[in-house]
Amino acid sequence: MKETRPSSGTGWIWLVGIVVAVGVFCGVAAIVPGPRCSDGTSSDAIGRRGACSYHRGVTSGQAFLGVPAGLFAGMGTIALLEAMLARAAARREKEVEQLWDQARASSATTKVAAPRRAGEELEGYLRRAMLAGGLIAFLHQEEDGTGWRERTVRPRWLQMSEVAGESTYCLVGDCTVDGRRVFALSRIDQVRSVSPAPAG
Repeated sequence: MKETRPSSGTGWIWLVGIVVAVGVFCGVAAIVPGPRCSDGTSSDAIGRRGACSYHRGVTSGQAFLGVPAGLFAGMGTIALLEAMLARAAARREKEVEQLWDQARASSATTKVAAPRRAGEELEGYLRRAMLAGGLIAFLHQEEDGTGWRERTVRPRWLQMSEVAGESTYCLVGDCTVDGRRVFALSRIDQVRSVSPAPAG
């Protein structure tokens, strides 16, 4: 399992919109009348110099109708995909909030992890925090290069996972921001115990 966070980029959405727009344009252009002589007759010479010289010249046809149709389809696709992603993110955020509401509701029976002892190895301290069932906070260096961010987590277990293409020891925990995710121990610093937030 690789340590990742849901991407907030929307570049792929625009790419899909462009593909849909081009596809609709090509479809419309294939259906509507194309270039022909001004008097309505067709000619195999269209595209070469002097074509339709005896038929009042060449008209451009109606392929231009594909431009507004393609733009409408492309922008509509982008708007639809963005709305779907927004609804999915809202559902995920609501699920995380519900999980932490349940955790806060049971805070009366939740133990607080003891402070980290001087010189204590991180792995050993995390195991004590897991046994206590308490919350911990730490600084985590994000893999996407956005720097260090503080995370509050209920630690669950330790496991080997792939991070940045390398296998490393990681903490799996329920984060107040991201839900359940994986944190590489090598990217964790300034670990401390925290008390559960009061209910309500």
